[in-house]
Amino acid sequence: MMEDKRPFLDGRYVETWLREHGHMYKYELAYKAGITGGTLSSLLSGIRKPHPSTVERLAEAIGVDQEELLVSPEDVPVEVNREYKRRQAACRKYWKQKRWEEKHGQKKNH
Repeated sequence: MMEDKRPFLDGRYVETWLREHGHMYKYELAYKAGITGGTLSSLLSGIRKPHPSTVERLAEAIGVDQEELLVSPEDVPVEVNREYKRRQAACRKYWKQKRWEEKHGQKKNH
């Protein structure tokens, strides 16, 4: 399987920006960027990696360059990368099971 080299959202940068610019809460930033609060939380915690258009909208909402919001997987703490990979594997397993159930019309025993 191919390694996911897409960058993470720099959660510390966004959290610091929100703290320093106390005029906006996370949910307000999410709304301004056109994403849900849950999506923003997942991006900030490293559970999900952002789509380029999401980075563009967040950068516009904050008023910074897109590059300032990204951090490469190599620069992310090991536990964040580990959790991301674990969740991706669980998601793949879920969808594989769903496809099997649709094809065979029954639940797969574990």
